[in-house]
Amino acid sequence: MKASFLADENTSHRLVAACRRLDVGFPIVHLSDWRDGAYLSAKDPALLMALRESKMILVSFDRASIPMHAGTLTREGLGHAGVVLFRSSVPTVAYGEQARLLLGLWREAHDWDWADRIEYLPPTIPSFAVAESEGNYGKVFRKPTFAPSAKAAMPWKRKKARMPVQVP
Repeated sequence: MKASFLADENTSHRLVAACRRLDVGFPIVHLSDWRDGAYLSAKDPALLMALRESKMILVSFDRASIPMHAGTLTREGLGHAGVVLFRSSVPTVAYGEQARLLLGLWREAHDWDWADRIEYLPPTIPSFAVAESEGNYGKVFRKPTFAPSAKAAMPWKRKKARMPVQVP
């Protein structure tokens, strides 16, 4: 069974529309449309527990409180159905980018066990990694190779000479 998502009140209806434009069958609903908006302005733990019962993954920009509440529920043994958070590098008005990231995750993670899982979009990529393919998930990364002459040109690899300290 593929995951279904709920976009919280910190996300726009335009994200939901962009997701459906890219894939008509994408299972996402906005919080204001879910259960007739009964959970608008609900506290995060209550929303996470309701989503757990409905087996829906929360999509949010709220990196400040959602991870804390999700972690608390997990530690208390109550758990949550899963959370997807957009990193600060994703603008809140970049609906197309948000939709592409979310669809990429959905396609990659359709068989994941989402219980008590928190994913950040875009996924982190080691700074030394070089993408060999397109897309956000399913990339193949390789460590770049440096020619010996290139290594010699890396100033951060050189040891710095210490200057003698003169005491007056």
